[in-house]
Amino acid sequence: PPTVTQPGDPIIASSSNSPGSEGAANAIDNTQAKYLNFDQRTPNNPPSGFAVTPSIGASLVTGIAITSANDAPERDPSTFVLEGSNDVGLDYNTNNWTFIVGYTNIPAFANRFETQTFLFDNYTPYKNYRWVCIAVATPNGCCMQVAEVSILGSSAPKDVTQPGDPIVASSSNSPGSEGAANA
Repeated sequence: PPTVTQPGDPIIASSSNSPGSEGAANAIDNTQAKYLNFDQRTPNNPPSGFAVTPSIGASLVTGIAITSANDAPERDPSTFVLEGSNDVGLDYNTNNWTFIVGYTNIPAFANRFETQTFLFDNYTPYKNYRWVCIAVATPNGCCMQVAEVSILGSSAPKDVTQPGDPIVASSSNSPGSEGAANA
């Protein structure tokens, strides 16, 4: 499936703990520029990641592709979660996030700028997505990094019906003002 995000989509990092040129926007810029976040430092190892609102609107996501960054394999994600929200607006912490999928024990990336793709079933479209790296390949005193996180799917299906379309109820057992046309 294609990527539902594009460079310039609204994106918020889990924190401002990134070097200026290696911020969260790099995770969806379709380049090899890396997103590096220092939240993953030991000993606490708090999760790090980002939240994004695809400009295509609500989308139905059925995959994710992660590309390793240029160096330091110990910083590669090894466990991540993808969540969705239909809240108006985007906030990493306060949106009502719903679990979509999670992966643990991701195989080590054999090469730098290698992409691993994960496909899954999902039947609920969302307006916002949050990608959270729970653990890195090797706990380290530095960080988590990725070159790209491609959230894969398509625009949410559109309602093809409209008021006035011919409709037939299953029975005439409804009050006059509460008939099938209200659906």
